[in-house]
Amino acid sequence: MTFAIFSGPATITANTVSLTGSVGVVSVLISQAGDDNYNSLSETVSFTVVDKEVQMATFTGVADKVFGDANFTISGSVDSNLPITFTVISGGLTITQSGIGIGGGGESIFSVTGAGQAVIQASNDGDDTYSPLLESITINIAKADQTISVATIADQTFTASPFMIEASVNTDLALNYSIASGPATINGNTITLDGTLGTVVIDINQFGTDNYNAATESVSFEVVDRNAQTITFDDISDVTYGDGDISLSASSSSSLPVSISVTSGPATLTGQILSISGTGTVVVEATQAGNDSFLSAPTVTRSFMVNKAPLTVSANNQVITFGDDV
Repeated sequence: MTFAIFSGPATITANTVSLTGSVGVVSVLISQAGDDNYNSLSETVSFTVVDKEVQMATFTGVADKVFGDANFTISGSVDSNLPITFTVISGGLTITQSGIGIGGGGESIFSVTGAGQAVIQASNDGDDTYSPLLESITINIAKADQTISVATIADQTFTASPFMIEASVNTDLALNYSIASGPATINGNTITLDGTLGTVVIDINQFGTDNYNAATESVSFEVVDRNAQTITFDDISDVTYGDGDISLSASSSSSLPVSISVTSGPATLTGQILSISGTGTVVVEATQAGNDSFLSAPTVTRSFMVNKAPLTVSANNQVITFGDDV
């Protein structure tokens, strides 16, 4: 017998058919020439060359992120039950761990390394039934916000010496300081007053990076013609109910008298002698209102705990004889 391709996208060598890669109907002519005793014979057999099936993929864990977010997992499955491989094509993601599911598919754990748009490719090579899988997943990674913390600046007299602003940002990036308004200049974070009165407003900025949004904060204080003062008021140790009275002492840098008062808790104050009347937390504050030469001092608050006293029970042992009066 002889074999020949009658029509269609194929070639044949002997009785082996090779497809050319196109779709369509292949017809193969099979012939036998006959001999002195048999007539010739021919038959045609046909088959259809079709496209491979397209794989349908489903993904979970796909969501936009913010720089600084925790690692996250993307899982994928296909109706072919073939394995899936994830690859980062571009952007601020890295794969820290990958695995193949028991029934096909796969998952990978991703780490966020930068803001912007990241593209992940999910792929496999297909098989005799399914064409290769090649799908893209886009993750948008937003810049993270920054928070600037600034310590309050007490009002200053016009003769005050240069002083520094205390400020920080949660990213530890460099801060920029500038005078928005008022009678002062600034170099780095050191403020120098110019000798006149008024309100000084300082702007503190962090201009942002590829991964962080810009942040800004402001702080202000008054330049006045009175001197600032502070209060010295030592901490008060915890006590036990039943302990004796407590003598309190507070002083001001201006040498002006300091007022002490109980703001809450089981205690009373007579002069500077504190008497305990119960258990719980006692809060005491020290103030100095100032005068024509000094500003009012920042209030200083101290708190301490009055603990319960231990209860002691004593027994007087006695011996009696049965029948004796008690």
